[in-house]
Amino acid sequence: MNRLFLIVLCIFCLENIIAQDLIYKKDDKIVAGKILSIDSNAVKFQEISSPKEQIISISLDDIKEIKFDYNNNKFQPKNFTDYRRAKNAVSFGLGGTGGILSVNYDRVLFETPNFFLSSKIGLGSWLSQTNVNAHLTGNFNFGGTKHYLELGLGGAVGLGQYNKYYRYYASLPIIGYRLQPKSEKFFFRVYGCTFVLIQDAANNNISVPTLAIDLGFSF
Repeated sequence: MNRLFLIVLCIFCLENIIAQDLIYKKDDKIVAGKILSIDSNAVKFQEISSPKEQIISISLDDIKEIKFDYNNNKFQPKNFTDYRRAKNAVSFGLGGTGGILSVNYDRVLFETPNFFLSSKIGLGSWLSQTNVNAHLTGNFNFGGTKHYLELGLGGAVGLGQYNKYYRYYASLPIIGYRLQPKSEKFFFRVYGCTFVLIQDAANNNISVPTLAIDLGFSF
């Protein structure tokens, strides 16, 4: 009877050990446990060697990969990878608030599985005038995990001599498409906006509909 009890206990323990999720961290450490929840910031789980009441949290920024146990139907790999968008992008721009040509840096500020908020800052040129430009956009996921509808606003300030040109520039509103795959480094954005040139030497303002393209890589 005792032998049968020990066999059942061993099988039960073995099943619990095997039926674990593996968390691969960026520092090459592997943590085995049971995933309890995943949000936009962290993964919460119970480690094998920890008491059941102790819940451990690991930041998503520290995680490279998660391998889910096949019995853990509640959390499939996509629940993790949906959050793993590249948070940074560097691109060259043509048109828009940046002017004829611009160099831009884009950063994800907040994210959920189907939405993220991003900001962009860049250095552009409109004819012989240089400007510092910025965007704030909301990005809505559609058609998978790499296609986004972008809505936002932007603006720029001219540097140096602006008496022959306009001092301020605005892009209101920004409506566009953003392609940012997670597994690839390619970054592409095309958007339309009302390009507003504000305050020339005679205090005139001009509004011009325009298209713009940003092309670069994400990381």
